[in-house]
Order: sequence, then structure tokens, then C-alpha cells
Amino acid sequence: MDIDNDRLSYASLPPHLAGATFDNFDRRRNAASRVAWGYAMNFAEQKLGPDIHFLTLASPKHGTDKTHLASAIVNHRISHPELGAAKFVNVADMLDYIGKGYEHSPATWSDRCVEFRDAPCLVLDNLEVEYVESEDVWEPGDLWPSEMDDPMWGPAELFELIDYRYSNCLETVMITNSDWLHAEDSHASSPMTKSMAYKIASAPSSCYVP
Repeated sequence: MDIDNDRLSYASLPPHLAGATFDNFDRRRNAASRVAWGYAMNFAEQKLGPDIHFLTLASPKHGTDKTHLASAIVNHRISHPELGAAKFVNVADMLDYIGKGYEHSPATWSDRCVEFRDAPCLVLDNLEVEYVESEDVWEPGDLWPSEMDDPMWGPAELFELIDYRYSNCLETVMITNSDWLHAEDSHASSPMTKSMAYKIASAPSSCYVP
């Protein structure tokens, strides 16, 4: 199949994930793997319904191929442009990339924020508690990073990104190994983290796949 180089470049998949597909995912491992495969496949084909925009692939274990499934979604979208584009990014790399944009200019910082904020389908790999937990207390009504004269990047910015995508019904896939999505978890201690966890795990437009 002829793949458009622009779609490949936009997807930003690491080379070792370029061959990840639904066909070569091992569904025989256990029942949870089969359920996750089904959700991911239907999400990729936009068959979960018009109100499903978030898909969370979560497991405390490493090596369960959550990233493989998420990459399969991206590769499926590359092969089926009629379903829309998809972009893959590691959360730590994204925050670093956005943050360094401000070193160039506020305009560069803003452009980099929009690049991820408005992606038709965004895959956030390695969304762990250390990237959403903050020593600073953020409360509703506080300025978003994009509204600050000297914007920061980190937990508040990530929260703004997810909140924006949730509010605008933009397809978002999140991959995590930790239990921070459970708002009652002791590792999710800040008000901002609890708010984000509740929005992702409990909202009607979310699918939480253990």
C-alpha cells in the first residue's frame, strides 16, 4: 500500500513501532488483552460511537503491549486517511519540546502547544504520575499556562492540554503503567491530579481498559 510521507511524518512514530499492527498483537495472552484489542481496533475505526473520544490503556505491569496497541491505532490511521490523522508522542518528550519552544520565542511556544492541542487524534505514551503531579496547587480559576506572561510547562500545561481535548471532543489515547488515574490513589495527591484523573477515568466519553 502506498503511504503518504506527510502522514508518516506527522504521525511521529518511533521506528521500532512502525510495524505495530492489530494483526501482530498477541490477543491470546489473556482475556484483558482481547478486550483491549477490541476497544483499540474499534477506536481506530471510529466504531465506539459518536460520544467516545478518549481511550485509556492502563496496566501496572510492563510488557503488556499497551504501546503496541496505541501504535496500531496510529498505523491504522496512516493506512486509512479517510479516518483522519493521528499523532504519537511520549509525554516527557512532548513537555520538553514545548518547553524549549519558549526559549526561542513566545510564538514558537504557542505554535508547539497548538500542534498537540489540536491534533485530530493524539496518542500520549507514558502518561505517568510524575508528569501530572505538581508541588504547586492549581485551582479552578487560576491562569492556564497559555494565559501567563511567563508560561511554565509541566503538570498544569498537560492538564490544560487534556482538558481542552476533552472539552472539544478530540480523540485522545492515553497509555500509563501507574494507578494515578484512580483519584483515591495515594500517589495522586494534588487537587489538579485528582481533577484530571476523575475527568479521564469517570467521564462518559472515556473508555478505561485495565
